[in-house]
Amino acid sequence: MATPPDYAGEHLGAGRVIQGLLHLTVVAPLVCALLWVKPLVGEALGVSEDVMHTTRVVGLLITVALMLTTLRSNVQAFLGSGLVQWYETVHGSHTTISDAEQEKRLTLLRMRLEVNSTLLVKVAIQAFVPAVIMLGLATLLSLKDLKYEDDEKSLIPTVFVVSFSSFLSFWLCSTWMLISGITLCCFRLGVLA
Repeated sequence: MATPPDYAGEHLGAGRVIQGLLHLTVVAPLVCALLWVKPLVGEALGVSEDVMHTTRVVGLLITVALMLTTLRSNVQAFLGSGLVQWYETVHGSHTTISDAEQEKRLTLLRMRLEVNSTLLVKVAIQAFVPAVIMLGLATLLSLKDLKYEDDEKSLIPTVFVVSFSSFLSFWLCSTWMLISGITLCCFRLGVLA
């Protein structure tokens, strides 16, 4: 297969700063999830529960900031893969081919680009929604000191809201890191193309 020319690298590749941010975006949910493991972080550093709670909220906010910062780069990389597919299909073979074969290649190219365009919104949503959910959970976690007027008569106590959002934050960070890691390994090993 033909690869795009060298001068296309600035359009297809990310700069060093963006690459660093993308690497941090992969590692940040792991570090954030580790903040919930008390023996690993809380007891080892000897910090109080209030400091750990604040650290968890700040960790979630940093993860959200990184995910939102790299959103455009992730979507652009997906579009870049469509450009590479187009280039490989159009310029892949230097042999003379029949009109029927040329028509078949153009149909395949059109179908690939339609799939790429169709999935673009899904890619953007899959990159945006976890960040928004983490932002909402960080907001709920920051309500630790919020009290209702009559906490005993409230339907959902504040402690439950904070505890549940804490669990969901840990779960979301852990699963996001696991899914990202598996996907990156599959791309690295050539299972996904």
